[in-house]
This record gives sequence, C-alpha cells and structure tokens, in this order.
Amino acid sequence: MPRAHEKQKKIERTNKSAALYRRVFGEVIASDNVQTILDVGAGDSDFAESVVQQGKSVERIDFDYATNPPVGENWEAADATDLGDFRGKYDVVISSFMMQHLDQKDQAKALQEMIGATVNNEGYRGVTAVYPVYKGNKLRERLEKAGFSDVAIVADTGANSTVELSLQEEHLAVYSTLYIVNNKELDDERKKTLTELIATSNALTRRKTMRDMARRAFMKPGVNTVAR
Repeated sequence: MPRAHEKQKKIERTNKSAALYRRVFGEVIASDNVQTILDVGAGDSDFAESVVQQGKSVERIDFDYATNPPVGENWEAADATDLGDFRGKYDVVISSFMMQHLDQKDQAKALQEMIGATVNNEGYRGVTAVYPVYKGNKLRERLEKAGFSDVAIVADTGANSTVELSLQEEHLAVYSTLYIVNNKELDDERKKTLTELIATSNALTRRKTMRDMARRAFMKPGVNTVAR
C-alpha cells in the first residue's frame, strides 16, 4: 500500500490533460509549423501521447522522473533550471502549473533556460509558453512599460475556445498564458532583464492557502522541487 506522501505526490501531478493544454496553449502547439515541443515539468500529463498521430514530437522532462518515471517514451529526468542538454532544439517549449512551485530566482532561471531551448533561426522563432499567469493584467502592464511587448505577450486562455474541458478543469482555465518569442532582439542581457522582471512581478505565483500548506506538509521533502 502506498505511503501517504506517495498518494499525495500523485495528486500534485494531475489536472494537466491534453484538452487543457489545447485550451491554454492554443495555436502555439497546434500550428503545422510546430513539429518539436518540450514539455517542462510534464508530470503525468497525457499531452505527449495525444499528438503522436499529428506528426509532432514531444519530449517530456520532469525533476521527479528520476524516482517516479512516467509511462511511454520520450522523457528524461531533468531540472527546469538546467536545460543545457536541450538548448536550441525545440519549436515550442511549454510549462503548465510548474512555475508556481519555484522561488523568484529559480523562476527567472527556468524561464531563461526554456527560452534557450527554443530554436532561433531565420525560418522560425521558437516560442516559450507558460501557464498559468495568475496576475495577467499586472504582468502585461509591466512588460509594456519596460518595452518588452515585441517579445512577450500575456494572453487570455481563450474564452471562445471550442475545446471542451471537464468541470474540474474549467476552473483551472480561467487565467492567462505567457508567450515569449525567441527573436533576434532577445540577446542574453535582455533575456535576463525580461525573465527577472517576470519573476519579480509574482504573476506566476499563486497565493498560498491554508489548504495548500496542509497538503504540502504531507509530501516528501524535495519531491516537488520542480513541480507539476
């Protein structure tokens, strides 16, 4: 019989279905131009398996795969703050419900690494997409004020989307999604400034409730350092 923290760990890794991904990431993962996708902090999402017949390749990485490997292929245990082995390989890099588990320093580092994992060539500029943004208006205003509107966009998850979600997932799809384009203007210095601005805005961090703190108390220390 699984121990309490093992049951709880599985609960932390749910609510990331392929349908939810289609709703919150939209055309950035559906476009015919997109062939390679990296799902950072993928957990037990079934998104990778759902797009195999569409001719897309999805690599899944998660810190927890080292001790809790997923079903299927194309996965690797890796830390979101150290993606050197994945640099420049993907049309799109996505992350769902992971950033909220990182502190500001690691959020900025993870964003830098994710942008670095996207392609940057004349034919296609890679996109990093992060969901959810809990304070969309606040982050949007900060990005515009700092002059990053050309590379970073905070968009609604698509209220008019035809993607149907379960009742449980509908309440998760009420926030915004952050898109960052890896264009030629986004050099290392500007990338660092951008990612630190995003992290220090606290827009990617959900306000902790008493329920959250109680749930975490039952989890094995370190299990969700880079989380699901």
